[in-house]
Amino acid sequence: MTLTLPERLSARLYAEFWYRALRTWDVREVKTPSAYSLSTSYHYEREFDTLGQCGPERVTYLRTPIGEYTEREVGRQISLMVRYGTPETVQLGRMLERIRGDVAPQSLVREGGRWITPTERAVRYGVAVLTLAVRLRDGSAESALNILQNELAVKAG
Repeated sequence: MTLTLPERLSARLYAEFWYRALRTWDVREVKTPSAYSLSTSYHYEREFDTLGQCGPERVTYLRTPIGEYTEREVGRQISLMVRYGTPETVQLGRMLERIRGDVAPQSLVREGGRWITPTERAVRYGVAVLTLAVRLRDGSAESALNILQNELAVKAG
């Protein structure tokens, strides 16, 4: 499969967008009333706004290249990759955990679209983030993932 430079560059940049979204972990918090307070409360007292079982629920949304996902959903997908995946998927899931843990590279590509060095490591991180994107139903990520998987096979083989 011969790919043009613009196709490879586009796949790299798409991986970089996802990588940065996971690296920065930019979230928005929404407080929602609990089911208990909706069904029993008709009077609101500010000093009784609890954080316990009957208090408002806090939902956080992670900003991604294709919109917002709950942190819970993204974390669940990463956990599923680590716990129940094939050996390769487990490795990719662990790489995703390292992105959050701040022990991964700052970026995957340099200006101009070339991979950072070591190149194989950067491509593997690209495959990891795009695998997550596909699991989150990002239709555009699938073709980019295929391109990076082919690129990784060439570099590793």
